Amino acid sequence: GEGKERPSLLCHAAWPSPDFEDEAAAADINWLIDLVSGIRSVRSEMNVPPAAIAPLMVIGANTATRERLERQASAIKRLARVGDISLVDTAPKGSAQIVLNEATICLPLGSLIDLAAEAARLQK
Repeated sequence: GEGKERPSLLCHAAWPSPDFEDEAAAADINWLIDLVSGIRSVRSEMNVPPAAIAPLMVIGANTATRERLERQASAIKRLARVGDISLVDTAPKGSAQIVLNEATICLPLGSLIDLAAEAARLQK
């Protein structure tokens, strides 16, 4: 059958404009990028071997951060090369810390690197 008559030919019509911005999704991805970048920077600065898998501990996470950690857990583990992700009250001894928004991200590196050698290197 015949459809609705167009005022002009389709080839002369304006291109559709995509306006499907999702601010919440953009905020989640930006948070993930900041987290992974921070962890990678610490790993690089502290000379953590690339194959080493450290646990990730989070202090002071609000509800939104907890939900993001749960939702993005597999991406965080793969991209930042971390193992278990847990919520804790205090930072373990020998851990590197990153502040991300309201939360403190801890990477216990004591068993992965020589802390005395790293302390001496940082003193130089």
